Amino acid sequence: DEIPTEQRVDSIIDAVREDDPSVDGYSPPRRHWYKGGWIRAERRDRVVRLVRRGRARVQPRLVHELLECRGRTARLPGAGVLRHESWTDFRDALERSIRYAHASALMPESRTSAARILLSPAWAFLRTWILARACRDGWRGREASIALAARARVKHLLVRERDAVRAARKILATLGVSDKPVDRIDVEWESGSDDY
Repeated sequence: DEIPTEQRVDSIIDAVREDDPSVDGYSPPRRHWYKGGWIRAERRDRVVRLVRRGRARVQPRLVHELLECRGRTARLPGAGVLRHESWTDFRDALERSIRYAHASALMPESRTSAARILLSPAWAFLRTWILARACRDGWRGREASIALAARARVKHLLVRERDAVRAARKILATLGVSDKPVDRIDVEWESGSDDY
């Protein structure tokens, strides 16, 4: 979902031809393209995308894999950007936000609290809309800000649910009731009983 602009293709070719031995990877700037236009929000969005053969590896992660270089990385000089087409429409933005929130909630380091559940969505919206200045992008910026706020809310609700399930499992294990996950415990009724 990343397409280099013509100017960026030229700078990639120049970097390959120059073959600077002190650099193992380059990170070109990315800009988000959404519904036929740029989202100009000022976010530092640079990821390593051009690497020297044999000097990098893909680091698997639940949310966005990471290309990790063994040596020095640098900003890719020249004009142009990678056009990041991360969402096709608002529904896609929300669906992806929920998927990424779910993956983030599965990470063991994810934490939450009542305050985070309430404040994180507002902070995600304000950080994008005002601080990153997505407000300059009109409805595109507003939809992006809303999708990121939704991701924050869903992530913290899922972390809270995850923590509640873990706590319930501990209690059940302490009582010796079951070692099955709480959400998969089968209720066994006495045979022949109509009492539920």
